[in-house]
This record gives sequence, C-alpha cells and structure tokens, in this order.
Amino acid sequence: MGNDQKEITLNIFGKDFFIKTDVDEEYTKKVADFLNEEIKNIAKENTGQKYEKIVVIASLNIIDKYFTLQKKYEEIENKLNKILDKIE
Repeated sequence: MGNDQKEITLNIFGKDFFIKTDVDEEYTKKVADFLNEEIKNIAKENTGQKYEKIVVIASLNIIDKYFTLQKKYEEIENKLNKILDKIE
C-alpha cells in the first residue's frame, strides 16, 4: 500500500470494520457490498448459524466463483491462442 492510505468504514452484516487502504473508496465499498450480499444470502439459507460459519461459507462461495471464472478465462485464452497460431 502506498502513502495515500485513507481509513474507510465498511459495514458487513451489521458490523463495522475500519480498514486503511490506498484503493479507490468506491471500488472498496463495491467489493464490500458484494461480500455483504453473499453473506446475507447465506444467512437466509442458514438461519441460526454462527456469524463465523456464515462468513466462511460466503467466502468459500466467492472463491468458488473466482476459480470458475479463472478456469473459463484460461479456456478462452487457450482457444484464442490456438486461433492465433492457425492465423500465423
């Protein structure tokens, strides 16, 4: 992180988190909103579960989405490289 750090308050599932970041505040809040929505969706499906368990399940879901998109990206990149190899 650079010298342009600012403190941002993020409210995640009713809890305030104070973070220091040099990343754009709007982007940081957008990321936090995504996490918050994922947590809320998991909480709806798992009423009565502890906060920590809900957060872990939400985190696993987000990581799964990331890995799935990463795999799709690599597949598309490989297809494009094959097409480019044929063109050259």
